Amino acid sequence: MGNMYSPGDRSRRQHQLKQQPSIDSRPIETEPPSHKHQKNAYGAQSANKVLSALQAPIFFTSLFRRAPQPKTAQVATPESKHASQPVENTEHLTLVPYRDQIMRALHLSSAVVISAPTSSGKTTWLPRTVEKELSNIFPAGSLPDNARPQVVCSVPRVIQTVQIAKYVSQLEGCELGEKIGFRNSRASRYSDDTAIVYETHGFLLQRLLNQGIPAGSIVMIDEAHENQADLPPLLCLLRQQIDQGNQIKVILMSATINATEFSSYFGGAPTIQAQERHRKVNTTTPNDSLESDIIDAINRGETPLVFLPGKREIQDLTEKLAHSDPTINCIPLHAQLPLRTQQLAFNNHEPGSRTAVLSTNVGGTGLTYPKAINTVIVTNEVKSMTVLNGIQTLAYRTITKSEVAQCMGRVGRIDADGTAILRLNPNEQLRPHMPPEIQNVPLETMMLRFIAARLDLSRLNINFIHKASESQLKDAQRTLYHLDLIGPQGHITDTGKIAAKFPVEVHMGKVLAKAYALRIQYPGVLLAAIDIAAITESQGILTDDARLWQRLRSSNTNSDTIAHMEVFQNALSMKLKPGELADFGIREVNFMRALDTRNSLRSRLRIDTDPSMEEKLSPEEMLELRRCIWSGMIDSLYRFSHKDAINGDRYYKGLAGQGTRMLSKDSIVNDASYIVGSALNLEVKRASGIKSTLELILMATAVDKK
Repeated sequence: MGNMYSPGDRSRRQHQLKQQPSIDSRPIETEPPSHKHQKNAYGAQSANKVLSALQAPIFFTSLFRRAPQPKTAQVATPESKHASQPVENTEHLTLVPYRDQIMRALHLSSAVVISAPTSSGKTTWLPRTVEKELSNIFPAGSLPDNARPQVVCSVPRVIQTVQIAKYVSQLEGCELGEKIGFRNSRASRYSDDTAIVYETHGFLLQRLLNQGIPAGSIVMIDEAHENQADLPPLLCLLRQQIDQGNQIKVILMSATINATEFSSYFGGAPTIQAQERHRKVNTTTPNDSLESDIIDAINRGETPLVFLPGKREIQDLTEKLAHSDPTINCIPLHAQLPLRTQQLAFNNHEPGSRTAVLSTNVGGTGLTYPKAINTVIVTNEVKSMTVLNGIQTLAYRTITKSEVAQCMGRVGRIDADGTAILRLNPNEQLRPHMPPEIQNVPLETMMLRFIAARLDLSRLNINFIHKASESQLKDAQRTLYHLDLIGPQGHITDTGKIAAKFPVEVHMGKVLAKAYALRIQYPGVLLAAIDIAAITESQGILTDDARLWQRLRSSNTNSDTIAHMEVFQNALSMKLKPGELADFGIREVNFMRALDTRNSLRSRLRIDTDPSMEEKLSPEEMLELRRCIWSGMIDSLYRFSHKDAINGDRYYKGLAGQGTRMLSKDSIVNDASYIVGSALNLEVKRASGIKSTLELILMATAVDKK
């Protein structure tokens, strides 16, 4: 349950932190020294004897360089260079006949657009082929003498960077992290000798903002059709580097790319259209129910891959299948799962294992599944985040044609034709492509990082392939100003400079920046703030059954956020095993993701904590922590409005125009006149199919009126 606080705890911590230089006295380091790591029960690094990060200036690991990571915590890798090596059959790769055409285009042009079907080799074969031809792609003498050409393959999701890099390293017969590596916001595995590195679009964007791309780089943008929010600024900065004469090449790839649009954006870049895929995917008529489609596929000895709108639908379908046939093993796959859990979907499923993989659209693009998965079932809707009247809204929308094509592309790859069961609404016309995400998300986090890099997002937006709206940009500026991260003229503040360095949303960045400013007088506050940011990024770790987790709380603070933190810390100190977390009302997948983020944040700050530093906060430190939370959420301040006389729901009115919203039912905050919290509109679907929207306040903290 953690140690009780004693007055000597903070003095002992302060003794280790004396004579702290100012933040600006030395430059921010981009590469911390290598650390030896030892796993605990959760794969986290063991504590060293000093709080090294807090004894020096702010030692952030830059977002574009590797942070020390527990090597076995993230991915299962070949145990040696002689690990089992898959044999690549290039006969089915429809991009192979275009090899010479692609190389000529790259030699003559700065950008190339490739439209090729799924399973054609865009993500696995082409990067390796390009890497072998680097010396021929760039004209002789065009690169600096110290240039180290590298292929950077950018993909939309974290799981893709890991899974694809792992597979390609096996094809190359090398250890992951040697010739083939990956980098994302949660983990990295690469070396100075890495020739091909897989990164997320967001990670590559941060590299461009902070460092640029070295001369001699081939940047491959995979799944360009997805229109993620990071893609328009990423393409804009790449085009800018080309226009400035930087010797880089850009390849834009997708099975469903709008080739004309992307070619035009890069000044008429040559387009290569590959032929259809080697194997077919045959569509069949669905049964009366989704469950019967799944059971039929399993009875044929297959492992069906089922695409569903969201995590709730995965959970509901798992329960239905357990009731219909208890022998079926359902494997979930969605973005909130830790990487180690996501990878269960890619294990070889033995014939007769009676397994189904239930996935959101996170599993629908650029991933290779085992041979047993050769039937895909696509449902009519997906869930995606949008902005409604300035509030983030998680809502249903109809799947698009390009998304259906990507889902179907997961099967029928090599050995046999695949089967697709499309459970779509025949009376509804599907849109060809997904709406640009940049037009449907808050932009304050992106804007702050651009300002920190001395770039004006509003001006650059004019040159984006898909543009954000003026109202979005103004909302982002207003939020940053209210958080004191930028000044009235748009200049970045000292607090903003610190907040921009953290790979978290700006509100949590502000919390961390304020806690960092207190690191000498209140060292425990920074450690607690890191945990709060990690938990918030993982969307909370607790279930709505407070009876289970209340026993792990260390105080009676009137705050959902601090309650999550206390349970998180006590679960770690008790060394609860993953299978034991549910007994204490803790969501295992969210807990593991929070732990990943915590380790990443501590690595970026070079924090290695002595166990004696992990003390319970004093009352004074707890007050300072609450002040950090208030400071980071000041634009989300609410005043009590009324209480529903029938069901007891409590409603608060936003003081910044958020309207009247319901405090989440699982909140522990009681009798608070004022609170801060995160606003979310959540569209829910009842069993009847009727949809309604809940206007909620999540992760609330009571505010002291004084």
